Order: sequence, then structure tokens, then C-alpha cells
Amino acid sequence: MTVSWKKQAVGWVLTGLVLVYIGFTTDLDSFARTVLNAKLPLFLLAILIFEPVSFLVDSSALYLLLKASGAKIPFVDAVRTRGASFLFNIVNYQLALVSMAAILNKRTDKGIAEAAGFVLFLGAVDLWAVSIVALVGLSFGGTLFEPAIRTPLMVGAFTVALSGPVALVFGRKISRLWPTSIVARILDVLANLSFKNALKIGLLKCLQMLILTTSDWIFMRSFGIELPIFAAYMGMPIVNVVAVLPFSISGLGGGQVAMRQLFAAWAPASVVAVAAIDASSTCSLGAVLVFRLCVALVFLPWAITTMATSKSSQI
Repeated sequence: MTVSWKKQAVGWVLTGLVLVYIGFTTDLDSFARTVLNAKLPLFLLAILIFEPVSFLVDSSALYLLLKASGAKIPFVDAVRTRGASFLFNIVNYQLALVSMAAILNKRTDKGIAEAAGFVLFLGAVDLWAVSIVALVGLSFGGTLFEPAIRTPLMVGAFTVALSGPVALVFGRKISRLWPTSIVARILDVLANLSFKNALKIGLLKCLQMLILTTSDWIFMRSFGIELPIFAAYMGMPIVNVVAVLPFSISGLGGGQVAMRQLFAAWAPASVVAVAAIDASSTCSLGAVLVFRLCVALVFLPWAITTMATSKSSQI
């Protein structure tokens, strides 16, 4: 067993332990009543509208990044690459990025270092978009955190948001100072990316994050959790950060505990609050995983063929 697989095993064990903790600390009767009283049409409508739109926006950001960086790839391949990565996204976010880098190395005229640079950039932009959504929520809603907590969160979110353009400037300089180094190859994406296109990609990622946060808000509302929209914009970025940590599998466990802590106050009074949150988070995570698994299975044959074919015959 390699070190990476050992780390992954630790993730499965930790996720399992957290899920056991949730199972033992929730009220099963309240959990069942919350599920039975849920507005199922609203829940399904949110899944069927917001998830496909989010997927297309995400794929568009990937395509724009590749096109702006000089990589020759059609839009349909960007969609396929992102879709196939959902299979690994079920395990965790980092593994999905690795799978995308492997496919892009095969489908473009860029090397593995440059392909890694693409997905690392996308990961950084995801974090930047999370900070922007958090700033929106923190600026317009004050019901989730006390001022003593809210102010440091705003400072942190603003710092992450500001780090995006700063990293773009310094990354371009580094790639020019040491053009033959492996770091320069990874940062090649920045050397060829204009500020205008970087802003477009950032805005697409912000749009995607707003779509996903709004869908999470609708999910909770469909389970009777009367959460204000700006409270979702404040809280869900924190949940998303916890969910993509390497020890979390598919956002299970850690993200659900975070939702308990943040949103239990808006649960229906007729049931145990944490059980209502557990019902909402479990059903929504499960539905999203099913959707992404279906997307991944559609594009999996293409991904297998791509990885089994020589690079020279694909570009």
C-alpha cells in the first residue's frame, strides 16, 4: 500500500467514524418525520435544474482557461473531462483534480506539469469564489455569527479574495524569471493568461458557487429549514471548505457536522433540530452524488479510451 493509499484509507476511516457519531447523536424519529414531510417536488426540481447548470458553468470555466492558455481542445472535451472527473470527486475533490490533469495531459499539447498547472489554478479559483460568496453573505446578513466572529471571517475572506490577483501577478513574474524550471512549467497557465480572461474565469466560478449555494438553500427550505438566503451565503462556504478537506469522503461527515453547528437554529420546532439538519444534508448529498455518478458513467468510456490511446494520436 502506497503512502497516498494510506492517506486515503485514513480518510475513509475518519469519515466512517464521523458518520457513526452522527448516527448515534441524531434523533431517528425526527429524521424520519423531516424526510416524510419534505417538499419532494421542490427538492427534485432543484437537483434537476441547478446541478446540470452548475456542471455546464464549471465546464465552461475549464474550457475558457484551456483556450486562453493556448491549449487546443474543443468545448465538448472540456465537458467530458469535467464529467469523467466526477467519478473521482465521489472520493474527494483532490483526486478529481488529479484525474483531470491526467486526461488534459493526453488531450492537449501541454505536458503533465502544465496540465497540473491548469487544475491547480482551477482549485485556487474555486477557493477564491468561495471567499467572494462568503463576503456577499457576511456583508448583507448578520444573523449567523456574532460580531466577534463575523469580523475575523470577513478579514479572512477578503484576504483570500485579494490573494487571487496578487498570486496572478507574482506567478507570471516567477514563470518569466525561471522559464525552464518545473515551477515555471506549472505556472505556464499564468504566463499565457490575460487578466481579462482570468477575471472571466473567476466570474464563472463565482456564478457556479452562487448556483450551488442557492441550491443548498433550496434543499434546506424543502426540508422545512427556514434559513435566510444570506445566512446560506455566509455558512455554506465554510461547509464547502470543510467538505473538500482531504480526510473527508464526498463531503460526508465533516460537512454535515458543520451544517449542524451553523443551521440548526432554523430547523422546524416540531422536530429535534440536528435531526432535521441531518435529514436535509444526507438526502441532498446523496442526490448530488447520484447525479454526479450518472454524469461520470456517461463520460467514463471516453475517459478510458483517452487514457489508453497514445498522446501523439490525439493532438
